[in-house]
Amino acid sequence: MTRLKPFQGKVKHGSDLQSVLKASARPQSGWLDLSAAVSPYSWWDERRQLIQFPVDVHHHLPESSSETSLFLQQAINDYYRASKGFESLAVAGTQAAIRNLPQCFEISSVWTVAGSYGEHALAWRQHGHAVTELSLQEIRHRLSKGEAPDVLVIVNPDNPSGVVVPSEELKRWTAVLSRQGGMLVCDEAFMDATPDDSLLRCDFADNQIVLRSLGKFFGLAGLRFGTVFGASEVIQQLDAGMGPWTVSTYVALAAAHALQDRDWQEEQRVRLASCSRLFEASLLESFDLVGATSLFVTVKPDNAVLLQRYLAEHCIWSRCFEQQNFIRFGLPREADLDRVRAALRGYR
Repeated sequence: MTRLKPFQGKVKHGSDLQSVLKASARPQSGWLDLSAAVSPYSWWDERRQLIQFPVDVHHHLPESSSETSLFLQQAINDYYRASKGFESLAVAGTQAAIRNLPQCFEISSVWTVAGSYGEHALAWRQHGHAVTELSLQEIRHRLSKGEAPDVLVIVNPDNPSGVVVPSEELKRWTAVLSRQGGMLVCDEAFMDATPDDSLLRCDFADNQIVLRSLGKFFGLAGLRFGTVFGASEVIQQLDAGMGPWTVSTYVALAAAHALQDRDWQEEQRVRLASCSRLFEASLLESFDLVGATSLFVTVKPDNAVLLQRYLAEHCIWSRCFEQQNFIRFGLPREADLDRVRAALRGYR
């Protein structure tokens, strides 16, 4: 019998409320799920009436030359405003790109940020690459000395710390990598609230790959849509590895409408910023702040595991990072904020 490859494990994620419900007598409707850093306000919930699906949308394959695909491409161009030189590829969520991108490269040395989004390191290891997880400070130090890997992977803003590496610094890193034939992969899943900070707005460099997601800011995690930006040869290689028909026509139409809805996007940025400020202020009364974005706030309690369990007793589910002793909270709606405050007062 053909032998399977060694199993390299799975990464724990938020949005795993079902695992708690199995041990709880309380119905799902009574829970406040803050474990996933996804906006509590969803474009689909508020604006789906804008979409008119063709009657035969389910019958034809989603070809790249179709009217829908051209509409989507224009929406991507208008929304991301990537610098000239970047080409783009729509994918079934950036997770699909994370898992397939490593197969585009020969065996390489790869640096990732220790404690950052774990799917990156896992994906490169699964394809046989030599992965080293370093602190951000260590990466800065090594690059400043001219030392560089074949591939450097950065999540910006970082998840779960919320740390942002300025685009000017990323450009300097890109130059160091370029001198040694290296590549920078920048995952900007949480960049939509501050689009001017994106690497896409900087001058194009052919050793940059940028990943963007529709799931977080737009509250469309279940839609599974993302976009990869890079040089033509990278995009062509990734496209070939992903295979045909990765994005359905339903998803392409919904994504295009969301990307073109400027009024909703501006309203979303304002209310997320307000929610984040209010929630951060509430948490600072009790905990040391690790970092915050417009989509999540991360704190460092005395014991993250105990805090998560305590909040679960109050039907509030959070994301625990045991290794760093962090708790990451997605944003509650303002209407739910008092409930969280009351629970936290009891914990103190």
